[in-house]
Amino acid sequence: MAPDRQPKPGIWIYTKEDHPEMFDDEQYDWDKYDMLLWQISDEEMKGKSYKTDSLMLNENEITIKVNFYYGETDPEGKFPRQYLLVEKGILDGKTFKIETIDGEELSLQ
Repeated sequence: MAPDRQPKPGIWIYTKEDHPEMFDDEQYDWDKYDMLLWQISDEEMKGKSYKTDSLMLNENEITIKVNFYYGETDPEGKFPRQYLLVEKGILDGKTFKIETIDGEELSLQ
């Protein structure tokens, strides 16, 4: 079970101090990890399933590379999203962009 989708696309970072109640302290080691949520809004992606292929960390920016996940679709036609556990603190102060593994930039607005 996951929280409801966000009302708009974007990037959210959850920490020990600020995370959805359902991600309780016993389920995740918030002293070691933060959580990243991405949710895209490209109409042609609606109802399809995309998964993170890689995170590319640069000095000031993180590029989230996603790939179409065959065999899974959302029957309700919602926009793709994914939660990722990441090393604590590596997302601090970074900007984000999200693109397919082919380099097509996807909308976070």
